[in-house]
Amino acid sequence: MRKALKPAKLALALKQPIIVRDLDAVYQEVRGLLYKRLRACLGLGQKAGAVVSGYALLRKAFAQARVLYMILAEDIATGRAEEYRSWCTQHNVPHVTLFTKAELGHIIGKPSRSALGLTAPLFLTPLCAILTSLERLSIAYDRI
Repeated sequence: MRKALKPAKLALALKQPIIVRDLDAVYQEVRGLLYKRLRACLGLGQKAGAVVSGYALLRKAFAQARVLYMILAEDIATGRAEEYRSWCTQHNVPHVTLFTKAELGHIIGKPSRSALGLTAPLFLTPLCAILTSLERLSIAYDRI
């Protein structure tokens, strides 16, 4: 990848002078854009009523088998994280750890939240696509 991005080789191939940004900067920009899309997806899901947050509401949604995907905050208490992961395991619900409690709350327009549960398949598809893209980007960047 770094060889392909050498300005001299690209300029020769494209037959015009070019400016290539540092690979690290490109990685950070793409990663930032994916996180922005993820925030937008979760915010839209909240407005559509497809996001459940708060301990009591999450517990009720799990009891009703409505949660399809769970996002845990990076900075939640260990005991609470284990409890949420246990619920996910019991109900076969995939989960990921992203954002801080403050960020999760801000994304959905509420005070800090330790976890979010997605309940609508309509929002699950784009969310999973973004998360997959983030994972692939990270793997590709680590290989370089």
